[in-house]
Parts: sequence; structure tokens; C-alpha cells
Amino acid sequence: MVKYAGIGLLVMGLAACDNNDTKASAESAAAESQASGQPISLMDGKLSFSLPADMTDQSGKLGTQANNMHVYSDPTGQKAVIVIVGDNP
Repeated sequence: MVKYAGIGLLVMGLAACDNNDTKASAESAAAESQASGQPISLMDGKLSFSLPADMTDQSGKLGTQANNMHVYSDPTGQKAVIVIVGDNP
């Protein structure tokens, strides 16, 4: 389970490396940290995290119940968090 959370963080980290001006991204990161986040809880509370307020659940468009994929993105689609929950063998 930790492996999947790590993959989600890796995706977010790679999305941040898009060669934009670092000063502008630092200012926007500070503004985002001041905004209140929305709590997300998956797997009956076993996995929980907080997302920025502008990110919404897009799982119905991209994920299905069969693949246990949860997708959260901002309205522009520039930022996304993908969570894939796997079953323990």
C-alpha cells in the first residue's frame, strides 16, 4: 500500500518538473499551502491524505471500480493525483 502511495507522489513530483519559472511556482506553492485542503479517505479510512481545494474527484471519467484507480485533478488538468489501490496477496 505504501508502494502505491509512493507512486502517486512520484507522479506529482514529475508533474512539477515541467521547466516553468521556479519563482512563479514557488509563489503558487505558497498560495496553495495557505488554501485549505480537502481530506480524502480511501479503503475504509486505512489510506487518507489531503488535497488542495481546487482538485476534484475525476475517477468517474478515468478510473473504474474494477481497476481501483482514483484520479483527482484541477479544472485545467495541469495537476493530477492518481491513486491505484492494490490487493494484498
